[in-house]
Amino acid sequence: MRGFQASFAVVATITLAFGGTAHAQDDQADDGDIDETIIVDGELPDEDEVSDAARNLTQGAIGMTSPIIRYYDPLCVQVLGVNERFAEYVRNRVIANAREAAMPVAEGDCEANGIILVGQEPRELYDALIDYNPRTVSPRSSSRVRREMSAGEPAIVWHVLEPRDNAGINPLPPGWQTTIVPSRTRPAYVVAAKLGVVILDADHLVGMDLERLSDYATMRLLAPRLIPNRYEIEEPRSIIYPFEPDLGEGEMTRFDRAYLSALYSMQPQAPANRLPVAVARAFEAEE
Repeated sequence: MRGFQASFAVVATITLAFGGTAHAQDDQADDGDIDETIIVDGELPDEDEVSDAARNLTQGAIGMTSPIIRYYDPLCVQVLGVNERFAEYVRNRVIANAREAAMPVAEGDCEANGIILVGQEPRELYDALIDYNPRTVSPRSSSRVRREMSAGEPAIVWHVLEPRDNAGINPLPPGWQTTIVPSRTRPAYVVAAKLGVVILDADHLVGMDLERLSDYATMRLLAPRLIPNRYEIEEPRSIIYPFEPDLGEGEMTRFDRAYLSALYSMQPQAPANRLPVAVARAFEAEE
């Protein structure tokens, strides 16, 4: 995506006016360390509440042969639209969150498969990205993305998905549908997130800290099935909803970390309907 960076600068070169905490954290921009301290007030939600929340976030009921959707390739993150120091902070924090979830991370020079764009005109960012490479969004995602942009959503997110073999490594060849034998108890193939894009509306971020931006982008990028506008459960709390300057969580919660930990610890051929229970178990195991 290096060639896109130059054209992107013409479309949206901005410096965000983040809140005071972001400026106070400037000295951490180089190391990407995360404070893992979790403060809990009151009683924790029980196992049923946690699994119900996970099920609600993953499009409700999912058939036993629906595959989980996640990254299988090492993550390579690119952040555009904020100044270089802030971009490095966001990138490092997303990567640290990914490593905590035991997700593979690319080392050294790599081709970006996780892109975070920040700008005041999301539609212009989207159009610039598609002009640069039309394959960065599928026709199916395009219609949904345009609806969400028209509705003024603060975050526009999509993933380019790819069917793969049982290990999640090799893409399936053309005509693979005729060679796969359906199963009644598990997915017949693996679905990989080949690329993920998160576009954040800069006007919506005023007053938010970089920690919150980074953690929100982490969840939207690494967990493709999440649909935050359907998240209407008060407990357990999540970074992804509500995503408002004066409302919501300031960093990833115990539930969020459990969600990613469960998702990236499941076997490639595990059915998606097992994820809510796995999230509840991971939540319970958190110290």
